[in-house]
Amino acid sequence: MVLNDSVALPGGMIIMGFGTAEYAIQIFALFVALEQLDIGTQLLTALFVIVFGAVFLALAIAFGLGGRDWAAKIISKFDKSNKP
Repeated sequence: MVLNDSVALPGGMIIMGFGTAEYAIQIFALFVALEQLDIGTQLLTALFVIVFGAVFLALAIAFGLGGRDWAAKIISKFDKSNKP
């Protein structure tokens, strides 16, 4: 919690909160237990891949949209410096 206060991120409790990590570990443990019991292994694997892909697709879209203005500035600087 000290890191959260020193960084002063808005919504830092969501990023560093215990709830999110705790739930992720519990869900992962549930998946491992069901796989060990040989219950729906194909379904669990497909579900894990879909959720994993969805999370990283969302992160990629957020990163792309967030960096759009920065990329436009860099491209315009590069374009201005290469004109004769």
